[in-house]
Amino acid sequence: MVRFLLKRLVLSISIILLISGCSYKFVKGGDVSVFIIPIQNSTLMPQLDISLTEEIKNIFNKNPGFNLVYSKEQADISINIDVKKLVRRPLFYSKGDISEVVSGRFSVEAEATIYKRGEEVSKDTIKESLAFPLSVIYKEEDMLKNISEKFAKRIYFWLLDKYENE
Repeated sequence: MVRFLLKRLVLSISIILLISGCSYKFVKGGDVSVFIIPIQNSTLMPQLDISLTEEIKNIFNKNPGFNLVYSKEQADISINIDVKKLVRRPLFYSKGDISEVVSGRFSVEAEATIYKRGEEVSKDTIKESLAFPLSVIYKEEDMLKNISEKFAKRIYFWLLDKYENE
């Protein structure tokens, strides 16, 4: 009797998941091998390229769909990223008892190019912005890591979208 109820429960859950139309999508892992060409930094933000490279490697290693390789010869595709602009705009200033608090908005713009066997396949401008609370004692490294992490995710999903539509 217990076995029958367990089978029915599993069957019911399976049917509900299939019928519910969840927007979950299963992505094949490691189908396309990707080489990240060293990132070019045309901004005045030092070490943006280093932080962004680290975060891109992290996002590609943690997520399915692509296999990160460390040689152009091993790669199905190569990605070149040229960070063109980083703009920092303070949103507001407010005097507090402890310290002056500032909220900033950081906008990053980069040109991303996909190469297949040395030939340019696609080129897009990718933009991302991030609101970031700052204070007198904020750490520049934290801001750099946060914006690099968010921009790396944007690049990953841009590439994933490119390969879904092929």
